[in-house]
Amino acid sequence: PSLTTIYAYFTSETLLLPLMGLACAATAVCWKRPSQKLLIIACMVWVACAFTRMLAIPPAFMCIAVLFWRCGWPLKAGIVSLLWLAMVAGAASWHSHLSVNVSSPFGLTHLNAAMARSQTTRVYYDTDEEKGRWFRSPALSTRLFEPFSDWRIADQTAPIYLDIKTRQGYASWDKALEPYPITADILMRQVGLNTLFLLFSPSWPEVWPHNWQIEGESYEWEEQINLWWRWVWAPMIVMVTIGVWRAKLPLLQQSFLSLTLALCVLLCFQFSGVLEGRYRKPIEPMLIISCIIMLHYQRHSRKECYEHTPS
Repeated sequence: PSLTTIYAYFTSETLLLPLMGLACAATAVCWKRPSQKLLIIACMVWVACAFTRMLAIPPAFMCIAVLFWRCGWPLKAGIVSLLWLAMVAGAASWHSHLSVNVSSPFGLTHLNAAMARSQTTRVYYDTDEEKGRWFRSPALSTRLFEPFSDWRIADQTAPIYLDIKTRQGYASWDKALEPYPITADILMRQVGLNTLFLLFSPSWPEVWPHNWQIEGESYEWEEQINLWWRWVWAPMIVMVTIGVWRAKLPLLQQSFLSLTLALCVLLCFQFSGVLEGRYRKPIEPMLIISCIIMLHYQRHSRKECYEHTPS
């Protein structure tokens, strides 16, 4: 349900999920039939994934590196892929420069950083163009343990105010963050919150879309399914963790499990802002596939053990 009802809305995940599926398909085809043309296609799709969500960068890097090794490190494919990367990064940097006068191809993370460092729930900020803007994450109003508890981060803290001079670029943002230095306590709190959201957070807007005036077409029963379905991800993550350390799988399958676990750990240790349940979506298909791999090889091992057991 989590991977279907999201398409009733428009978020970056509705673009990232099919892009990652296409990138994985292109990777598989290039692995089976190594060629420069297929390698370039795979690189172009993975670059598109990376600029949709930064979470796609680790699997993109790993898959592209493996494909270049498989194809014999072709120079032409490398040059074309780098040109494509430069073009996309240049366009993204230009877009951010027009918007906030900073060149940030992967997006401006300072508002998220301000929220995380100050441990607040809402950031008010003034710019050269407009006064009284505000920013917050819907995750901060998420009741992680609903229906068993109404606890949420939004009940714990107060808003902060920033004065941003967009004409000064990064200098103004860095100055605004100076009163909120990074400390060990803040880092530990952030890791703890990230872990809780990764394991238990429902994903908006499929849950409570009306609270945020999100336009979409979902039904109450779909929202309830998504609300309860989120409890499956924590056991899956635990299962994959055990599989990485204990299971004896072929190299390719073991690498897939390790990459899935690495992405989970990466989400826990990111400090650009409080995690949201929807950030987990690109990993959810990988968790499902990882568990299927483990169950398949566990069944296969038991069958072999049974066949070799003397009567």
